[in-house]
Amino acid sequence: MELIRKWVLVLCVSAVLVSVLQSVLPEKGSFSVIKLVLSLYILITLISPVREFSAADLSLSLEQSQPAYVQADLTESILGQAGRQLEATVTRGLEGAGFEPGEVSVELALNESGEAVLASVTVVCNGDAETIRETVDSALGCEAPLVLSARDGMEETWN
Repeated sequence: MELIRKWVLVLCVSAVLVSVLQSVLPEKGSFSVIKLVLSLYILITLISPVREFSAADLSLSLEQSQPAYVQADLTESILGQAGRQLEATVTRGLEGAGFEPGEVSVELALNESGEAVLASVTVVCNGDAETIRETVDSALGCEAPLVLSARDGMEETWN
């Protein structure tokens, strides 16, 4: 604010000085050249704060916080997308091992520290349960809580 006040004061003093000089100087002869010089002086005084401007002096306070419901929607969307990608990974792993998976479902959740964790993996597939378990763990790269359902309705759970 002080910078603006100083600039306006210099601009006003310059305008008064130019007015006085124009009234004192003769209007014949080189008056147009003198008027041009005085106009340039006013123009330079007008743009002088630009010379002193520094981007470091500029501080913008932008609100970074989002409403809780927006944050929750974003988190849910990210977890859903990651879950779908993991489902595709498990499906490709099972198909690569010679199984025909019916349905693969991966649930992700947030733990207390806000990290995504694998809550459960549900696979509907016929075949040797232990081999399916090893294939799912191999596809995911970790041991997952697995619920294996056979197409005939039998179900096994590993934690």
